[in-house]
Amino acid sequence: PILMSWNRGWGGYLGYEAKQATVPGHQNRWEATTPDAYWIQPQTFLRYDHRERSTTLFSYHDPALLDTLEAALVFESSTVSGVPERADIAGQWRLSAAEYEDRVGRIQELLHAGTAAGICLTDTFSMDARGLDGLELYGRLRANNPAPYAGYLRFNTFDDSLEVLSASPEKYLSIDAAGTVESKPIKGTVARSSDPKQDAEVAASMAADTKIQSENLMITDLLRDDLATVTVQTTVQVPKLMAVESFATVHQLVTTVTGQLLPGTSAVDALKAVFPGGSMTGAPKNISLETLDALEAGPRGIYSGAMGWLGHRNTAELNVVIRTIIIDNEQLSIGAGGAVVVDSDPVAEEQEKHLKAQALMHSIAEQL
Repeated sequence: PILMSWNRGWGGYLGYEAKQATVPGHQNRWEATTPDAYWIQPQTFLRYDHRERSTTLFSYHDPALLDTLEAALVFESSTVSGVPERADIAGQWRLSAAEYEDRVGRIQELLHAGTAAGICLTDTFSMDARGLDGLELYGRLRANNPAPYAGYLRFNTFDDSLEVLSASPEKYLSIDAAGTVESKPIKGTVARSSDPKQDAEVAASMAADTKIQSENLMITDLLRDDLATVTVQTTVQVPKLMAVESFATVHQLVTTVTGQLLPGTSAVDALKAVFPGGSMTGAPKNISLETLDALEAGPRGIYSGAMGWLGHRNTAELNVVIRTIIIDNEQLSIGAGGAVVVDSDPVAEEQEKHLKAQALMHSIAEQL
């Protein structure tokens, strides 16, 4: 879906530590092992329309590449075989449960002091990825956790070996040909139930939760302020506030914020103005970034960044890099976390971290 309207431009990602280049005065504490930004302009590519079941081939400059691409195409149904049992995963989080809960408490001390309104704490799980086929794993992840802003990237341009397997449900930023900017931050996640009645009840309970509502309002205000710097005055609107959106494994509470891009403002300028996404930092953003650099146990890398495309007609569509598996030189990592507010429960926050990683963990365990 994130490539549906792309017909020319750049595809790639902006990693979380690129914040040093977008937030004035901010200096990173951590350095990621993956590049902070990786963008490519494909010389030839295809776009598949799932609704129309049609494939369009594109080529820059050299029409002969279309023949080469067409000859390489193989059309067949993609299926993911079921696995009756899941293997044990040999990996670990950077922070133990007690350490994560302690950091939630330390953030709450800042919130009680009035330093910030809320801060998004995260953690990273790592394991050996030798023997794992990244593309096959992505197929399994899509089957287990279909998401509207999913995507798969594989880079080996500079003798590296980097794969991004994203099942993101969150739109970070889109800009259409008319200059309409849209973002859909998510705050609030609850596991779905197989019982329809209970499933509806847990969704309604999430929507009515005052803690989750406060998280949504905090991020909505932050995003409105960020977008105001690159949009026409008074055009920033919130057409949907805290709407329940349901996915294969979870319900989430999603707000939609829109605006009209200022004339002469580029998509890159807009991305710079709002990066990193407020739903992954907290408010105020500068204080949140400094606090997170001090409390988190390492770099986030690609996780918490943005992935998608930048088009040649000043268009763009990018997701927030969440629910994502990174495979870098035979090392696999997953990031997960959540917003900490005044009335957060440290134990519940640690459990939410695992809930958000659950579909990724299950997919890995089935692939081993």
